[in-house]
Amino acid sequence: MSGGIFLTADNNMITAITLEQGLDYILRYFEGQNQIWPRTISTKTTKGGQVLVSSKEEDLARFKQANWLDCRISAYPPPSEVSSFVGVNLEIAPSIIMIDLDRQTFQTEKAFRIALSRTLNKIKQSVNSEPTVIWSGSGYHIYLVLDAFVLEAEDAFNNSRFGQQPSQKFLRFAEMFLSNGKCDSQHNKTVSFRNCMLRIPGSINSKNGQAVKIIRKWNGHDKPSIKLLLEDFYVYLCDQRIKELQ
Repeated sequence: MSGGIFLTADNNMITAITLEQGLDYILRYFEGQNQIWPRTISTKTTKGGQVLVSSKEEDLARFKQANWLDCRISAYPPPSEVSSFVGVNLEIAPSIIMIDLDRQTFQTEKAFRIALSRTLNKIKQSVNSEPTVIWSGSGYHIYLVLDAFVLEAEDAFNNSRFGQQPSQKFLRFAEMFLSNGKCDSQHNKTVSFRNCMLRIPGSINSKNGQAVKIIRKWNGHDKPSIKLLLEDFYVYLCDQRIKELQ
C-alpha cells in the first residue's frame, strides 16, 4: 500500500484506503478543468510553500518525502502566461468551492456539528448536490464541484460598478453563503485561485497527528450549474456596492 490510511464510511461499511487512492479521489474534481498537470502542491517539507509538479508520480514522491504530513494540492491550475501578463483571469472558472468549518471557531461540539448539518442542507436546497465532506484533523472541509464558466467573460459581473476578479469574489461568496456565514472567516477573506489548497485524504495533519478522512463521498458525476447561485451572487455584489457607497 502507498502512504497512510484513511477510513471512509460507505453504505455503513468501513473501508481502508491508501493515500494514493485518496489523491485519485481528489483528482476527479479536476476533470472538467482545462488541465490537471502541472499543478502546485504543498507539504510539511515545503513549510506550506507551493511547489509545481508535473505528474501524479511526482506528486506522490513529494508526499512520501514529507512522510505524508500536511499534503495538499491546489484546486486550480496555475494561470496561463497570457492571464498572468494582462492581470486578468481568462480561462479559470470557479468550479470547485471549498468550505472550511474550523472546530476552534465554535464554542461547543454541538454547535460545530449543527453548522455542518445546516451547511449540507443549504447546499442541497441551493444546488441539489451532496458534496464531499473531509475531516481535516481540525475541522470539516466541504468540497463542492460545479459546472462553471469564467465570470470575467460576463459583463453582468465584470464591470466598473462591481470591480475586478468576479470569479475570485464568487469563491468567497459561495463559501460564506452556503455555510450560512459559519465558515472560517480567515480562510474566506484570503481564498483565491492561487491558494485554494485541498488536503489529501490519507495524509496527516502535523498539528495534531490526526489522519485526514473522508466523512462523506461525492458521487463523482453530479456537477450542478453555477447558474443556480448567480442570482444570489448578483444580489451580494449589489449589496457590497451599496455598502461601499455608504
